[in-house]
Amino acid sequence: MEQNNLPQKYHVFLGLTPPEGLVAEILRFQKGKYKPPVKWTKPEKFHLTLFFWEALTAEEYEVLYYTISTNLERAGVDYHLASFISGYHFFLRVNVLYLREISADIPGFREALTPHALVPEFPFKDNPDFIPHWTLGRKFHPGLLDKHKEYFFALDKFIFQGFIPEVALFISQDGEYKKKVLHTADNKRQ
Repeated sequence: MEQNNLPQKYHVFLGLTPPEGLVAEILRFQKGKYKPPVKWTKPEKFHLTLFFWEALTAEEYEVLYYTISTNLERAGVDYHLASFISGYHFFLRVNVLYLREISADIPGFREALTPHALVPEFPFKDNPDFIPHWTLGRKFHPGLLDKHKEYFFALDKFIFQGFIPEVALFISQDGEYKKKVLHTADNKRQ
């Protein structure tokens, strides 16, 4: 949809899809528990962001996908990323609750991926203090920690291990995430 003859801009992010079984394990963890009043991340939106572009058109998204995909293919990027989630934290952004990703593979992979994601026409919003995390929910307030001690005590003991299946370029359009897979764990583009 265009307003004032300007193309609509979207959030775009290069990210990792969750390890097999993670979303099911989160849903199983939450089942039967009284969950604090947080806007929980929908299962289909679960991902780990490596790079973020604040405002690109749908056409720019396509160009970015092609460019990064080509860069990765030429470089022969191969990966086998472990994911190790242990507990939660909420200190990265106000009002956001995260699952803590502690695998050393992911920061190293992001660093190796950086030159391939650098597209001069579309600079990404850099974060020199990158801390890998999975967004669990928004509209979180630290005051909930006291009101829901049992839930957060159990959440801090939440552990999950697996392997990252895909690197993808996501676009957020009309509240939905759409993705184009750049590479799968066995280094095959879809």
